Amino acid sequence: MSAAKQVIVIGAGIIGASIAWHLSRAGARVVVIADSAAGGVATPNSFAWINASWGNPEPYFRLRTRAMAEWTRLARDLPGLPLSWCGGLCWDLSAADMETYATEHSAWGYGIEHVDRAGAARIEPNLTELPDFALYVA
Repeated sequence: MSAAKQVIVIGAGIIGASIAWHLSRAGARVVVIADSAAGGVATPNSFAWINASWGNPEPYFRLRTRAMAEWTRLARDLPGLPLSWCGGLCWDLSAADMETYATEHSAWGYGIEHVDRAGAARIEPNLTELPDFALYVA
């Protein structure tokens, strides 16, 4: 029987943490060297919104939906992972641009719902100024 591989990973950001985790699951003995806490510096301080929306061409949209599927798989593999699929509310475009966006992304299979003021308030109760019309992207 061969001994477990010994690997040193430099950095504890999302990439280093992922590499270390996958190597350990494959049986390697892993040491992580970092000058920050787990998650690195950028990852825990970012908005970290996992989505496939907001004006990207279809190939990039498809890449991002695959990444979302991987996050879902990772959440199954790591119970307790603080992952919340809450969606987003968009109203900062013109009505025509929002309709173009909704039509395009809906055709690609992305769930988009038109909401009125009451719907926006239900989705985001902390808004102080509610839009008359918005898009909810699940």
